[in-house]
Amino acid sequence: MSRYLLPRPGGVLTWLSVRPPSLERRLFEHLLGAPEAVELNVQALASALRHPVQAIARALFALNRQASIEVQDGAAPLCAAASPALRAGLRQGIAGLAQDLIDISGGRGEIMLASDDGFCIAQAGLSAQRAQALAAHLPWDDGSVMNFRMQLCFTDRTLYFCASSRIDLKHPVMLRLGADLVQGCQPQPLQRNHDAEK
Repeated sequence: MSRYLLPRPGGVLTWLSVRPPSLERRLFEHLLGAPEAVELNVQALASALRHPVQAIARALFALNRQASIEVQDGAAPLCAAASPALRAGLRQGIAGLAQDLIDISGGRGEIMLASDDGFCIAQAGLSAQRAQALAAHLPWDDGSVMNFRMQLCFTDRTLYFCASSRIDLKHPVMLRLGADLVQGCQPQPLQRNHDAEK
């Protein structure tokens, strides 16, 4: 019987804050972005990520030690458990962030994503005006903005993830948030302007 890897919600904040991206982060992102269950096949993962088998095995152990993944028997239970967060149809990149935060907060607290230049990207549980005022102070704040604050790193940009104490940072929708962030913050390939060449 095959076994399958499932990313865990707590791994989102752990690994998306790692800069420069480590193999562990790349592996976690690979699991977040997979459209279906990922079989626990170290050789296939090594091929997909273009790293030696031994390096992938070490990365899997590191993810497991940090409680960022779990292994389940059979693809059906994995898909059923992960579907609210990982179904390809639900991933919307940056456009899905506001709904992700609403779902995570469940009306029980304040949560916000902001850019490092002081703009609120998405928020739940606080007014747009208050969110923008808090976001404007984040780069210089001493940590008093909210109970929890972490910098999430994507290539050349940094985002602040902030949450009040009543927010469940291991909510299942954290997986969808992570997948939307990874998808939305990928560098876009430059497109040639054919009109300018005419």
